[in-house]
Amino acid sequence: MLDSHGRKPRTMAPEAAESLSIEGLSFLAQNEDGFLRFLALSGLTVGELRQAAQSKAFLAGVLDYIPVSYTHLRAHETSL
Repeated sequence: MLDSHGRKPRTMAPEAAESLSIEGLSFLAQNEDGFLRFLALSGLTVGELRQAAQSKAFLAGVLDYIPVSYTHLRAHETSL
């Protein structure tokens, strides 16, 4: 199966993906505005985040969100 660019998709060990997702959450938490935006888009409160982080589907969503968020941030910086 090929990705949308005609390449074989990369795979990652589940433990490595989980670790990377948790690092991603830490990265998001370093920027208050960006973190609050993430919470708003996810529909979670800060209190619900710890429970959600136990879900592999949620952690996969974090990995999906970070590149989109970074692109949005860069576009905003460029417009300033």
